[in-house]
Order: sequence, then structure tokens, then C-alpha cells
Amino acid sequence: VLPKQGVIDQVAFQASGHDWTVSRKPIQVIGGNEIPNFFAVVRSDTQEALGVVGKDFRELQNWTMYEIGNSLVTEGQALYETAGVFGNGHKVWCMLKLPQDFDVVAGDKIESYVTIVNSHDGQSKLRIFPTAIRVASKATLNISARGAETIVAVKHTQGMSERLKTVHEVLQIVRDEFGEMMKASKFLSKKKLTSQKVDDFLKKMLPILNSGKKVSNKTAAIKAKLLGFYEYGTGNDIPAVKGSAWAMFNGVCEYVDYARPTRTFVGDKESHQRAEALLFKGGAEMKQQAFDILMKI
Repeated sequence: VLPKQGVIDQVAFQASGHDWTVSRKPIQVIGGNEIPNFFAVVRSDTQEALGVVGKDFRELQNWTMYEIGNSLVTEGQALYETAGVFGNGHKVWCMLKLPQDFDVVAGDKIESYVTIVNSHDGQSKLRIFPTAIRVASKATLNISARGAETIVAVKHTQGMSERLKTVHEVLQIVRDEFGEMMKASKFLSKKKLTSQKVDDFLKKMLPILNSGKKVSNKTAAIKAKLLGFYEYGTGNDIPAVKGSAWAMFNGVCEYVDYARPTRTFVGDKESHQRAEALLFKGGAEMKQQAFDILMKI
């Protein structure tokens, strides 16, 4: 939890857990020759290798992430709230609260944030994207109402400094995205689902249900959980929400955030894997898929 303040200074940065740097180090075979054109990205405080990168990769230090955040604070009255790391630091992130909250229906509030994620493993870009959180369920509604092009992404290459100069445009992109999300969520709240539409949705989410093949116990369990969160998920008992496409979407989000099975790896925590999945991997894809289907069904 970061100090709730405006611009982050060096004191607050030291408290964030991100007060370390990375550098590229040559790689060599044990007892042998150096491997040309490949480098390990090494964390300064622990000397851990966070990833292997090619010769074109350029380090983007953690402080740069806060320089971006500080520009958003200055331009848009955003406030820092939280920060953290995935795994041993292969990805680092911070989240800023924005003043663009809205009610989908009376009593169903959505809070708006912007998330900045920097990677040191060579597997992904620096990304800046809007993140909505439903107050009732604390589920993360990280979908794009207008498509993936609304996410700002910067490659770790020589030209990244020029790309970062356009970051002043980020706030307007985020505002536009939340405007679109507000309209989409209100549209979904007014769309009531018949039992047939619920069935159609589940078959699109889990195509094997419509294939004529035997349904595995795993798929049957996912279907049951999605139905359960749709009918009994936190906040889905609000009269104007119950039985709507909005209830179904939030049921999927709550399932992804709290119940979807998460693969863990040696030395990592389930919470890290779940968070990374719901922001970038299969969990995020499942939410976007559900949103796209429900907007059209």
C-alpha cells in the first residue's frame, strides 16, 4: 500500500519495494564460452536473473514507471494506491486511483484505476491500461470496451524513450475507455437473459457443451461455478442487476478472480500466479471473451 499522495518522491519510492535496478549481464556456459547476443537481466539487490533477452533489449528501470505515474498525477488528479511485484521481480506494477467512478445501477459502484506494469523478463512490454473494480464484489473488470488498441504498450528497445514522450495522451485514452465502459455496463444491466440466452452464452464460453462430445468433470464444474456466480455472486442480488447480462459478466469476473484454478510453480505463490493470469493471461482473456459475447448475444 503506497502513501496516498500526489507525486511519488524518492522516500515513497524506497517504501514501494521497487527501489532496485536491473542491468544486462553476459551469459556463458558453465566452464565454457560466452553466448553471443544474449544477456541475463539481473536484479541489483538480489543478483537474481529475471529473464534472458536479446541484444536489442533495453532496460527500463522501475523509477521510470513512477515518472509516468507522476505525470498522470500532475495532469489528472490521480492518486497512487498500491504497488507490487510478480514472482521474483520479472514484472513490477503500480496502480493509481482516478476520480471517474460511476454507478451502473443504484448501489452498484465501479471504481476507476490506471495500472502501469513494467517487465524485466523480455516477455512483455511496458503497459499502461485502465482497470475497473466493482465495489460490491471487489472483482477486477479489466476488459477493453473498444478493443486492445486502447492499451498503451512500449517495447524495451532503443526507441522506447521517444514512445514514452507520448504518455501525456494516456489520461485521455483512459478517460475515453471508462466512458465507453460506463455505456457498455449500463447496456448489459438492461439486457435480461432468458434461460435460452444463458444456455447460449455457456455454449459459446465452453464450446465442448455444443460439440456432442462427452463433457468432462472439469468442464461440468466450470459450468456449475459460472452459473453459481451468475445467480448468487456478490452484488448480483441487486434487483436491477439480477438476471441480467451484467450479472453474468460479473459472475465470470468473480469466478476468474477468486475460483478459477491456478497453476503454481516452485518458489512462487498462488496469489502471484492468479493476479498475473487475471491481468495478462487466460483469466484476462476469459473476461474479455465473456464481455464480447454478452454485448452481442
